[in-house]
Amino acid sequence: MNDPELPAAPTLQEQKDIIISILVNFAVEGDNLLAYLDHIGFDLGALTSSRDLGDAVLGHYRIKASRYDVDRACNDFASWPPIAVEISKRIDEKTKG
Repeated sequence: MNDPELPAAPTLQEQKDIIISILVNFAVEGDNLLAYLDHIGFDLGALTSSRDLGDAVLGHYRIKASRYDVDRACNDFASWPPIAVEISKRIDEKTKG
């Protein structure tokens, strides 16, 4: 049996979109955004304006000019306590049945 091919690495734009979509999720919720930014270790003092937030968060996850640490961004999201609890519940449900 052949191993399936691995999907292509996400493009630079796709990497940005993944990270920004996580941020937008919290921005829509409103009251959790500041707590989430604290959770990921983001320094709000680095902002000169709230309009800089998206670019600053992208900078937080930038590895080099053409790459972002999407794995770290997703791990930060998955380890956010409300999300981590939900993941745990779903894993428990699947294993039970």
